[in-house]
Amino acid sequence: MPWWAWLAITAAFAVLAGVSGYAALRRSIRGREFLALRNRQKLRFARALLTGHATPLPVRALLAFLIAYILLPFDIIPDFIPVAGQMDDLAVVMVVFALVLLLVKADQIDVAMAAARGDDREPVA
Repeated sequence: MPWWAWLAITAAFAVLAGVSGYAALRRSIRGREFLALRNRQKLRFARALLTGHATPLPVRALLAFLIAYILLPFDIIPDFIPVAGQMDDLAVVMVVFALVLLLVKADQIDVAMAAARGDDREPVA
């Protein structure tokens, strides 16, 4: 099979994973609240979960994997390939945060959301 066919299959998988992760986030109130955060607030949200003592170890491992995946130059599709290179990064982010919202208790999510917004509002019930 030629290299471009493998690239097309991988890009199609990345699109499917990204759309599935986005759809999973849109289905829940907390997921929509997460999507509404600005990028810097999403980083604060992840940091609050990473430093939270009640955060389960698998969630910390997922977040550490996400940070390593974004920072390291090794990707499923290299970033120098236009559109597809960034598409796989976005897909990984969507899937990881959809999994994080499934694995973490609601009260921990609310605390992390408050930390991300930097306010002392009451968490969403």
